Amino acid sequence: MRKAQKRGDLERIFHSENSEDYVTWNFFQLLETVPASNWWPAILRLTGTNSIDSSDTPTVRLWQTTPAPRDYEAQSRKRMRNSPDPAWCARSLDRSPVEGRSEIDIQFEGRSYLVFVEAKLGSDISLSTTYDPERNQIVRNIDCVLEVCGKRHPVFWMFVRDRQPTRAYIQLMEQYRDASKLCCALPHRAATQIKEVTEGLAVVTWADLMNLLSGKNWMSPEAEVQREIQRRVA
Repeated sequence: MRKAQKRGDLERIFHSENSEDYVTWNFFQLLETVPASNWWPAILRLTGTNSIDSSDTPTVRLWQTTPAPRDYEAQSRKRMRNSPDPAWCARSLDRSPVEGRSEIDIQFEGRSYLVFVEAKLGSDISLSTTYDPERNQIVRNIDCVLEVCGKRHPVFWMFVRDRQPTRAYIQLMEQYRDASKLCCALPHRAATQIKEVTEGLAVVTWADLMNLLSGKNWMSPEAEVQREIQRRVA
């Protein structure tokens, strides 16, 4: 897994109490022991999703990467080329990608849909990228799912520890339910694409997701892992 090549990420998984990667990995390892036909309809109910057939159960992929969308790359280079910052102008002429590959925490991939999920625990979202002060993590993920979904239905969710109104992700997810706001953030995308994705935006807590594992008589060490996840997401 690409994640295993990142020493900093592994250090956080092993030693940080606020590692969403620890929770993500272990939660889905436990979820694998439950038939997808049991937990997938429950996740759709938690997210309020009515546009996906619950019998079309997904393949789950963690920490897949996807390159920056081509139209965004072109738009970004043009913006940087016109910048008064000489370093940005010079960077716009460099052929290497302006925006690196995006790491998608969780993907649910079915025949008719593609769901990208950003997982958070203690942290909030990033509000900018190196060369784009207005490109936040939510917009970046949505742009990527629109780029690779093809004819499948694009969906973006967040799995988080809390829904505090001070969280940037809560404010922005609410804001982007207005398709016109998301169109402003993604001017290279068609309005029909934007509207399709705004209808499925959802924020779900890890505590609610943990209920999908209830009723299982875990043996050690699975029982210990479940208790540890529960403690971290509480």
